Amino acid sequence: MTAAASVAVLLSGCGGSSDGKVQIEIFQSKTEAIATVDELIAEFERTHPDIRVEQTSVQDSVTVLKSRLAKGDVPDLISLNVSAYYDMAQSDLLADLSDTEAYRAVDDTKALDYLKEAGQTDQALAVPWATNAQLVLYNRDLFAQYGVTPPATWDEFLDVAETVKAAGGAPFVFGWKDTWPPMALANSVVASVKPTDLLAQLQEGETTFSEQSEWALATEKMLELKDYAQADVWGADYDTALASFADEDAAMYVDGTWALPGIEKANPELDVGAFVMPSPDPDFETKVPAGPDSYLSVYKDGPHTQEAQEFLDYLLSAPAQKLFADQQALFSVRDDVRSADPLMAGLKTDWIDAGRTATYSDGFFTGGTNYQAITWEYLSSGDRSAYLAALDDDFAAYGLKK
Repeated sequence: MTAAASVAVLLSGCGGSSDGKVQIEIFQSKTEAIATVDELIAEFERTHPDIRVEQTSVQDSVTVLKSRLAKGDVPDLISLNVSAYYDMAQSDLLADLSDTEAYRAVDDTKALDYLKEAGQTDQALAVPWATNAQLVLYNRDLFAQYGVTPPATWDEFLDVAETVKAAGGAPFVFGWKDTWPPMALANSVVASVKPTDLLAQLQEGETTFSEQSEWALATEKMLELKDYAQADVWGADYDTALASFADEDAAMYVDGTWALPGIEKANPELDVGAFVMPSPDPDFETKVPAGPDSYLSVYKDGPHTQEAQEFLDYLLSAPAQKLFADQQALFSVRDDVRSADPLMAGLKTDWIDAGRTATYSDGFFTGGTNYQAITWEYLSSGDRSAYLAALDDDFAAYGLKK
């Protein structure tokens, strides 16, 4: 039984506010989106004057939420990264959304399927708020200065890095003081070569990470990219790396679309381009790692489920989706909401809509996984056998269970 499930009987929701309005709470993990969500709340309250929405968004949100659940204090709406969905989906806390306006608004069926896989459930206990993609962001001006163009193959990718390095520039900036950016790198490198049914194979005991030739190849290629990292790769955290790229200290930066608003804020004049990391094996088609950025769910036994559902329906409406996706550099889950940004629009048309996508590999694990730290350690040690064996042990302990 999960921790959330064990305290399910203790839970209670928010009450009314002192001014007679119904007060509901949305607990959401995207701290970078606080201002955007405040704007959405203000618009919703304008058209729903009898409802007040309180936003809670904190660092280490999963730990904070678990603590609240243990005390019987559950938010009316919950939004977390999809990697934290499994425990909630198994907890018997969430409402079935299959017959709601919000669920019917979602046209991205792959995102819905992704959630069902992440939660190992056929129930519609959540909806994707928006989707993202992980890319290689690059400085167009520096590429022109070094006489290189976005690569289509792995060899071309390394040629670009080598050209930049030979000219005295920094090919990449990585923030490996934090443990999660190495995980993001692993997700990108392995995306194109891993079997599409790898999770099912792992769950059935038909394979292991150690037995996967594709994973062995991908881990080798990760070390090739390490050779082109900046000198202080272990001293720079995520925020430092992002700021360094914005300051034009490096030609390329591996991150997701979600990083674009922060880069633009740091340097509005930077001309940023993006390409999908090429497949490390020419026999495999290049795919972009993509999926739901976060999910939205409703506590089924709260005192104000109707009002919570009204807010959720609004968040999946076209105007709200447009605002959220544009400000956060994400893709709407509605077909009638498109980005005006050429970079985002091109990715959506050429990659997402074309089905040239792969799931994030960290999505194979529940929230307790050590996938981040294991990958971080591998990039430090270079011990591939130990890395793959550690992933096998981690999946045995924290892999998604059917």
